This record gives sequence, structure tokens and C-alpha cells, in this order.
Amino acid sequence: MNKTIPLAERWDLGRLATDPVYFVRELWKVCHYDAFAPIGWPEEEMIEWAAGVDIDAPRKRGVLSSRGIGKTFILVAALAAWDLYRDPDAKIPLISKAGKQPKKTLHLIRSWLHSVPFLKHLRPRTNTRARTWRDTTEELDVGPSKADRTPSIASIGIDGQIEGMRGHKLRADDVETEGNTKTFDARQGLAQRANEFDSIASYGNREVIIVGTIHHEETLYAELAKRGYVFRTWPLLFPSDEERYNERGEERFLNLAPGVIRRLASGEAKPGECLFSHRLDAEYVAEKQATGRRNFAMQHMLLADLGDAELYPLQLRDLIVFPVNRDKAPVSIAWGTTNDRGGSTRIEDIPSYGFGTDGFFSPIMFDEEWAAYTGTKMWIDPSGRGADKTGYSVVSHLNGFLWVKSVGALVGGFAPEVLERLALTARDQRVHEILAEDTGNMGMFVSLMEPVLQKYFLEPGQDPDFPNGWHCQIEGRNSTTQKEMRIIGALEPATSGHRVIVDPSVARNEDFQKQYTRITHQRNSLPHEDELESVANCIQEWRESLQQDPEKAAERSREKLLEEKLREHYEDCGMDFPEPRWFTLK
Repeated sequence: MNKTIPLAERWDLGRLATDPVYFVRELWKVCHYDAFAPIGWPEEEMIEWAAGVDIDAPRKRGVLSSRGIGKTFILVAALAAWDLYRDPDAKIPLISKAGKQPKKTLHLIRSWLHSVPFLKHLRPRTNTRARTWRDTTEELDVGPSKADRTPSIASIGIDGQIEGMRGHKLRADDVETEGNTKTFDARQGLAQRANEFDSIASYGNREVIIVGTIHHEETLYAELAKRGYVFRTWPLLFPSDEERYNERGEERFLNLAPGVIRRLASGEAKPGECLFSHRLDAEYVAEKQATGRRNFAMQHMLLADLGDAELYPLQLRDLIVFPVNRDKAPVSIAWGTTNDRGGSTRIEDIPSYGFGTDGFFSPIMFDEEWAAYTGTKMWIDPSGRGADKTGYSVVSHLNGFLWVKSVGALVGGFAPEVLERLALTARDQRVHEILAEDTGNMGMFVSLMEPVLQKYFLEPGQDPDFPNGWHCQIEGRNSTTQKEMRIIGALEPATSGHRVIVDPSVARNEDFQKQYTRITHQRNSLPHEDELESVANCIQEWRESLQQDPEKAAERSREKLLEEKLREHYEDCGMDFPEPRWFTLK
């Protein structure tokens, strides 16, 4: 028979009540979370700050940290359970982002009360005549608690009826989201909801603890810092001085955490290294960086002062300027600002209309082997009424790189001469597919464009410049999301990853440059975005092709080219090319 080991022998019950790090670590062991989400020094530091074990901890404080590290589990749910372990009569309001999150958080806590040995005494009791214990998807009373009109834990979304809530220690979890910060009115509404936090935390020490991630340049957390909240920030990576301070020497973080500062100062850590290397690898970091500069700066580096570089997220310097051939391109190409001789690759003869020292750069390397594009697409954004023009762009793809051949804007909307010009451009650039913005015109543009295109179709042998002939299909596309968000969302990941090459003629386009460098996430941030929107939408059509590894794709292209040369050699010698291949390409 197995002997039951008393709780006091398995855990230091007194330490569970006084040491929040010990409490969370033991909870993690029981639930086996440490197998996939081990707790390191950053989590320990966050736990201590959020728990308020420091005697001088401010009453209103907050934790800002990268998405995806389990803040809800560690700093909200686990510490709420710790609060109740220490004092079963504590009242802990939990306010989360809208949606299913509040119920999920309460369900998680409830599961611990039923499964973790040192928490089982807190399980809600079966209802009796003398007392009804609340145990619903939004509220619960722990077993030892005294009867009270306020539940032990109440969990609700920030958009819910929070005004009537009351408690000792309010924990707010990721109340700022992308959805509730898109517009000025939405941000104002969120700030007004956050004003209620002080009224809700009205018992005892009246503590408010906020846990979050930044989702907007005008973040709620910066506003709360002005109202007396004290935040500490644990970014995904150790920041450089350039990231840490703005041009005026002011801190760009809402109080970088002491452990981060100490490790940088001692040399124990270097800028760019991951704080959470005990659980996140370089591949994870690269995936997050690939979501775009602005997204990474806010949601993973927690920069409260983004500055112009992130307020205007698209920079000319991220593009590669290189003459774009009509039919083929180098199988690989590389961006860089300094060549192998130590010289700058900046292109001085193309005027820059960007901010500050922003400008264009040529590649530091391009492969001597060239291959045919895997395809060429054209996007057309027909003009509506007023001063809008019909924007168009032509983009080809090869090996994970996008080659922008042509960009322009035409006056005239659905005029015959505009349709003719677009059809000729498509044929001259060997476009195989045209996509046209169809919002609001009920497919009219596509219907008008199809017969014009057919006039320029060519059969094989009909024209020596088109030995294989030329045909092209056209389809309409509808867009419902905010224009600025859609444009930046398509362009920033591709350009910040240096996957977009533009022809010098595109780089010299002043309208394109100004639209590219001045667009922000704010609605109507540009008076016109004809050229830019067409490029963004065309690049978005190639989004799946950007998922391939350029180096591996280039190697496959080289193998294919070598095979073609070998095949030609065999044919010239009057021999059959061996099938299957008997050689191995290194």
C-alpha cells in the first residue's frame, strides 16, 4: 500500500504563502508546465514585481512583456491563486481582453483548485442551506471564504459590465488589443474603462496590477504611466542603446526591468540576445521579427516611444534597387549597406524623398546564374470619382524574392485609352495573371477589361517576340479591411526582410516614394495612395511564395539550370539524357 505523504512534508506550506516564486514553481511542477515552459530569471523577476513582495512596491503597477511567454498563466491566474492561498477572504477581480479569455482564465484557476494538492482546500463547496457558493463561468467563491456579496474571483472582459465590480487586488490582463486601439474613439473608450480600475480596487491596500503588451503607438500603458502607474518592461531581446534611447536621450521603454539593465551593464548579456533563451530559440525570435518592424517593436520589444522609424514603418533603405529584367532574374540576391570592399552601396543618383538619411541601396551580391521567373502578376486599382488615379503595378517572383518591374498611376478610370495602356503594359511585361480591385463597382472593371485584353492575345508563332504566344487571365478582388493596415501589413514584412527588389524607374517615382515613406496606421494618413496600394496588393498576392527559404530555392534553381545545360550537352552529342538522373549535384 502506498503511504500518503502529508502536504507539510511535500511542500513548505509557510513558504508557499510568503514566496510567490516558490508558489508558482511548485504549481508548475505539479501541472508539468515546466516541461515546456520553464521559469527563468525574467519570469521570477516579473512574479516578484507583480506580487508586490517588495515593501515599497507601488499600489498601482504593471508588467509589460513579450507576447507568447505565458503572462496570463503566471502573472494573472497563478498569482490570483496565490492571493487566495494567503487569504481566502480576498476579493480578486480579473479583467481581461474581450472575448473568451475571461472564462478561460477562471476555468484554469478552477482546475487548479480541484487538482493541485496544496490548493484543494480552496475548492468551492457544495451549496448548503446556510450558504450558496458561486461557481460559474464568470464567478467563484473559494471554500474557506466568508459569505459576502462580492465573489472571491470575478473574471470579465474589459468591454463588460466592470463598473459594479469591487475587490482588494485587481489584475488586468492584456486589456489593450489590436481591435480596441485601431481608432481614436476606440482608444478613448479603452482609457475611460481603465479609469474604473481605481474604483474597483476599493478594499484593503487597493492594488491594481496590469499585465500587458503594447498594440499601438498611443498605448494605454503610456497614458496610465502619466496617471501614477509604475511599469517595468521585460522585452524579448536585450536592447541596444540605440533601441533604448531616443534622439533626445530619453528612455523609450516604460522602465526597463532591473535584471535587464544589470545584465547589460555587467556584460553578462549582449544586445540582441533573448531574455527567454531558457525556453525560446533563435528560430522563434526570427519568426517574430518576420512579422514586421512595427509589430516586433511594439508587441515583442515593448517600445512605448516608437519614434519616426516605427510611426512611419516603411523605409526606402529596406528595398533593393536593381535593374529588373523582363523575363529572368539572378537566382539569389542580397541586401546590404556595405560591400565586400568596405564601400557604401548607397545609390546617390536617385533622389530620396524619405525622412532624414533614408535612401536607396544596391545589392551587395547577386548570383551570376539567372533563371526565368516563376510567374508575373499585375494589380490594378481602378480609380473612383474625384482626383484618384488608376494605380497599377507589375511584380514577378523567383526563389522567395519579389521583383517590382513597373509601377504607375493613370488618369481616366474606365476610359478606353486607360484600358488599352494597361493591356499593353501587361503584355509587354509578360504578365500571366491580372488582379483588379473590385470593391464597389460590381465587377464592371473586369467586364470592361476582358475584351481589351483579348485584342492583344497572341498565339504561338504569331509574333517573333512572343514565340510561345501570350494570354492572360483577369479576376476581381474585394477588400474589407482598413486600407492603411492592409498596405502596411503586406509591405512591411516583405520589405523589412529585404525580399523586394525594385527597378530604378520605380525608385525614381516621386509619388511612389512619398506614399511609401509617409503612410502610417492612422486612417486617411495619405491624401492618395494609388501606386502604393497597387504594389502592396500585388505583393500580398505572392505572400505564400515568400514562405520559402531563398537560399534553398536558389540552390534548386542552380541544380535545374545545371541539369538543363547537361541535357543540352547530351543532345548536342547525339546522346539521350539519362533518366532517372545518375549524378548527384553538390
